[in-house]
Amino acid sequence: MEYIISGLFIIGYGWLAMRNTSHALYVLIFLLPTYLIRFTVGPFPTTLLEMLTVILVGTWYFKNYSHFFTTIKTSILEAHKPFTWSYHNFFIISIFLFFISSILAMSISPKPLAAFGIWKAYFLEPLLVFFIVTQTLKTTHQKLIGISSGIVSALGVSLYALIQYASEGMRATSIYPYPNAVGLFVGPLVISSFILTLYYIQEKIHRQNGIFFLCACMCMIGGILVAQTESMAGVLGIATLFILLAHKGYTRYVGVLTGLGVAGILILNESLRSFLFQKLFLKDWSGFVHMSIWKETYHMLQDHWLTGAGLAGYQELFKQYHTTKGIEIFLYPHNIIMNFWSELGFFGLISFLLLLISFVVLMIVALKQYPYGSLDRVLCCTVLFSIGVMVIHGLVDVPYFKNDLALQFWILLGIGFSLYTTSREVSPPEAGQALPDSQ
Repeated sequence: MEYIISGLFIIGYGWLAMRNTSHALYVLIFLLPTYLIRFTVGPFPTTLLEMLTVILVGTWYFKNYSHFFTTIKTSILEAHKPFTWSYHNFFIISIFLFFISSILAMSISPKPLAAFGIWKAYFLEPLLVFFIVTQTLKTTHQKLIGISSGIVSALGVSLYALIQYASEGMRATSIYPYPNAVGLFVGPLVISSFILTLYYIQEKIHRQNGIFFLCACMCMIGGILVAQTESMAGVLGIATLFILLAHKGYTRYVGVLTGLGVAGILILNESLRSFLFQKLFLKDWSGFVHMSIWKETYHMLQDHWLTGAGLAGYQELFKQYHTTKGIEIFLYPHNIIMNFWSELGFFGLISFLLLLISFVVLMIVALKQYPYGSLDRVLCCTVLFSIGVMVIHGLVDVPYFKNDLALQFWILLGIGFSLYTTSREVSPPEAGQALPDSQ
């Protein structure tokens, strides 16, 4: 019966993708957690999320095949212009190097089939979706709906975690097999929702939107708390305080008061201060596990600094360096630098860092172009802070190497790149000039 339902849903999604690519993209963003629905097509294992991604990419290509390569050349590669070392080209070259590194890492993997599956799900398909995002979400409203689709999805995950906690009274995992997955998926979207809440409330427009994003933000924070993802909760707390302090108007005073209040609580409450000290300086059991993994991974990378372990090769190679008893061998070393270094090698790590740096530069350039108080400017901040939360949380976790997280990362990059492309057509605002919102 479940195969019939899945088949009918896939057919319906294919019909939607043929009729309206942007609506199909919104559905895909909303259904990112459906990678948990696994089945086989003949001898090949797959997931519902992968099937939806293939359908979206296939239908988009079918509708645009006549000018597919022309679109790539003009809108992405800008081949019709003389080559210059622009911010745009720096970003595109970083993507190209990152993708080439993933192919090389797959080719040297000790597990070719597993490596191909990872490459397909974490690199090829997300990059294709990135391209579709840049070509489909053109208007401000479309970009807002794209981000909102992710927020609604995270809201559903969080509400289920809250219900689970209320009924069972234990650490919630929501729809995921382990609790950290809740924070990894929901965290970046909490920041998105919080920034949009500030915008709609302060600008006093579409207040119903502000109320929705505020409620979503509170529910998602609750979901992270009942999942007991302390590292993500800490990252979100710091990011929220920074946003409040950087924001103009009365929210800056709220940020100052919040910071002073937190500092006062820490001074007066010794047990809470001790708890935070243990978490920040990795003095508890979780910190001991992380430090042990990092130390042994560092020794591994000293011997294999150029190639790393290859895609899907970390566990196999790490066995030779794992000496700490009582700690299992994880899929990844739980540090964003070591994750990419061990999977993609040294050049893969460098290309990823270049990708992040070039993206941040693009967002800064776009922020300078958009009018103050415009929704486009707010969306730039939303994407930038969401990526920032993923990277910072990646210092102690794995924010990329999972089906939903890889797609989430590249969708955010796609929306950000689209915002940058649009900003090049906007005249930069004059200092102190208050300009209307762009719809």
